[in-house]
Amino acid sequence: MKNLNEPEGTGLTPERLSTRQTSERLTGLGLPRSVRSVSNDTKAPGCPITVIGGVTRVLWPAYLPWWVARQVEQAVAAVASPDLVDEQTKLVASKRRLSEAREAREAGLVVSIEETEKAVGDLLGALRAQLLATPTRESHRIVGLRSLAEATAALDAIIYDLMTSLSRRGPELAEDPGRR
Repeated sequence: MKNLNEPEGTGLTPERLSTRQTSERLTGLGLPRSVRSVSNDTKAPGCPITVIGGVTRVLWPAYLPWWVARQVEQAVAAVASPDLVDEQTKLVASKRRLSEAREAREAGLVVSIEETEKAVGDLLGALRAQLLATPTRESHRIVGLRSLAEATAALDAIIYDLMTSLSRRGPELAEDPGRR
């Protein structure tokens, strides 16, 4: 019985080798391939084989170029896999972000975490000082008030003045917390 994968018209009379013989031939050519691997190849589409009396035989020398072409196809498929393309895209993006971060740092556009923590800490310290000093500084506006409504109105005015003062001054609060 002839297999459809058997090459015709090559002018060569193919040898019909067992998987063991094929493995040995490949090894002799410096292409070590186990008997099991050759056996698995015989089940692949396009593998040049013939089946005689239920026994699969590999057609040599047609097997060799088929096997090389299959190895090349598998290598190309592995290189062009979507996962690899995705990883390469991520790598390029990461390198670009790293480069941009270095450029920003060199241009003085980036502030270190330590500098930021110090600046925010100084600002919050100045804000705390302003808030704690307010009752002492503004108590004269509350003393002698006779009703809750007057006290509420006075405190509202004090809080409004304090917030207006703080919003106008911003960063210089840290430089001179006692100045108003």
